[in-house]
Amino acid sequence: LEVSRFSFISEVGGKYTEGFVKKRPGGTRVFIGWKSFCVRHCLRWSKRWLILKDTSVCYMDARTEQIRFVLLFDRDFEVSAGLTETEGLPSGLTITNQQQLISLSNFFIVFRLCKMFHFAQFSLYSSKY
Repeated sequence: LEVSRFSFISEVGGKYTEGFVKKRPGGTRVFIGWKSFCVRHCLRWSKRWLILKDTSVCYMDARTEQIRFVLLFDRDFEVSAGLTETEGLPSGLTITNQQQLISLSNFFIVFRLCKMFHFAQFSLYSSKY
């Protein structure tokens, strides 16, 4: 059952899907050089609850139910999947916008998110034109 307490708040937009994913640390684009390498390859993945809304993606810590980050659909919003885009993760997904890059891993949730992102991007772009 994919339900959290944020599923029923209609003021923040409609919900497409949600569920557990593994998130790679170091998502901000500020890290460069050795710091970026150490953050990406030495730190452990964290388990997060990801929520896809019609205008944003947010993830929260499942134990504390605190929203950790909200990723808005802006003009640079992009979703990538595949081995080259996700640095060798066969079941990975990378979500980017102007400020943030999130790498996720979980085959079933990533598959559903890819379908939902495609739908969300289509509805976002079709509403502009």
